[in-house]
Amino acid sequence: MKQPGSGVSAWAVAAAVGLLSAAVFWPALKGGFVNWDDPAILLTNTNIQTLGWAQLRWMATSYFMTTYQPLGWLALSLIHGAFGLSPQAYHAASLLVHGVNAALLCRLGCRLLSPSCEPERKTLWACAAAAVLWGVHPLQAQSLAWASELPDLLATTFFLASLLAYLRRRTNLSWVLFSASLLCRWKGISLPIVLLAIDAVVLRRHKEGWTRLFTEKAPFFAAALAAVLVNADAKASMAGFGHVAARPYEACVGVLFYLWKIVWPWDLVPLYAIDGAANPLGLSLAAAALAVLGLTALVIVLRRRAPALLAVWVCYAAALAPPLLFSQDGPLFAMDHYAYLSTLGLAPLAASGWLALGRRGRTWAGLAAALITALWTGLSLRQASYWKDSITLWEHVLAVDPGSYVAGTNLGAAFFDEGRYPEGIAAWRRHLQKHPDDKLAAQDLQRGLEALGKSKDQPGQREHNLGIDRFERGQVEEALDHFAKALALDPRLARTHNNMAIALYGQGRFQEALQHCDAAVRLEPRNADFLSDRGTVVARLGRLNEAEADLKKALKIAPEHAKAKQALALLNGIIKRP
Repeated sequence: MKQPGSGVSAWAVAAAVGLLSAAVFWPALKGGFVNWDDPAILLTNTNIQTLGWAQLRWMATSYFMTTYQPLGWLALSLIHGAFGLSPQAYHAASLLVHGVNAALLCRLGCRLLSPSCEPERKTLWACAAAAVLWGVHPLQAQSLAWASELPDLLATTFFLASLLAYLRRRTNLSWVLFSASLLCRWKGISLPIVLLAIDAVVLRRHKEGWTRLFTEKAPFFAAALAAVLVNADAKASMAGFGHVAARPYEACVGVLFYLWKIVWPWDLVPLYAIDGAANPLGLSLAAAALAVLGLTALVIVLRRRAPALLAVWVCYAAALAPPLLFSQDGPLFAMDHYAYLSTLGLAPLAASGWLALGRRGRTWAGLAAALITALWTGLSLRQASYWKDSITLWEHVLAVDPGSYVAGTNLGAAFFDEGRYPEGIAAWRRHLQKHPDDKLAAQDLQRGLEALGKSKDQPGQREHNLGIDRFERGQVEEALDHFAKALALDPRLARTHNNMAIALYGQGRFQEALQHCDAAVRLEPRNADFLSDRGTVVARLGRLNEAEADLKKALKIAPEHAKAKQALALLNGIIKRP
């Protein structure tokens, strides 16, 4: 008869951990898309809306959104192919993957604490409780409720699977899974360091000599280095990034910030400016650096009594390095989703700490864990609900951080997309009072005032904006209905024709999309956006030479038009030249 901690029973407990971790964030299923990366990545990205050799080539070569993630794009494309632009489908996939990650973390904890045998009952339950604490933490809400974050979650799945394979002495499989993680998103580049920590603390292999261990990890370090170089190139070429390790003090603030938010997960927002002028901890940069050095010195002093503490600290810092050290000019931001992978090591550390206590200590610690789980569950339910739509999200951000640079502009845009013009203009004006040098917001305000004036004379403009709002929510049929009403009121709305074409293209209605592309180009023949979109549509219809002509026209008008450049490069790889 199997013991409770072995075989099927252990996996059953892990499955329960996964179900609970996913269920806590069920409000995400009620949410739509938000006007923060979702439009570019999901709504208007024609490269994931169909799946063929051309799209696969794009996924394998694209630096779109300053990252290299071919398997991440493939996952998003498969969901679109099965469910279209349904936000619920993307959110459901995120919840499913998160549940798998929590279950894998539970099993990983058991393997770390019982590397040579199946876990005892108390070890299993300790690892399960620790995995639940990680799984229901409010910091995870951003990763689960933001549809664009699915590649990050998948990268974590392969990261955990790679660690489990390594602990089972299947090194080749571990490397393959690690490579898959990097192809989903590159945030797991710290895995070779984690493997060395496991060798030293869990498997006690340091006696074999560090030279041998490092040599053994050479393929892992090579894969990590390749991922760093490719993504550094993507960021440098697409967004002016590339200041690697140029801002270590801000990175120190970030390292401390996540530790604080793990303990005190209140007032969470999508992003926090942690540049020198203002950071959420209120520490001077020198104080932050000294605090990190002090914590590092402490875990080094305690390394003989608690070697796992040093290992987890090193792995935590290494996992945070990519997002905090790859920065661009301007403020550096911390985001909740950076904590998703970097905090994994805290779960087995907490489980081992509980096991080290006496019987009475374990009882009290168990009660405390139950209370914390209940508290975090309530906070997570609320946090996930803030991602219902763009207006709800950015109003929450401004309530927590009235000076938020991103929230002020995005809230104005969200109001405008819903046709609530006066509220949008008021939001932009409030933002400009706090940030008078924001030229982009000033341009948005000017365009908003012009659109408000037009809406009084052009009744179709309001229907157009309602269509945009429904489209961003993933309600494509309602969006098409509003676009059709707008064009019935005013058939000269070129932008409405183009947006209708984009929506129809996403539904695979290519011939209808082309009709609206033609109308948009007739009305505004020198609009690079319209020409680029028409080129994409006619390419899908197999008229490649015509598509090439459209894309070249777009680039002649706007030589730096990113979408047209990418589409033309892809098209040139398809057209066979004599």
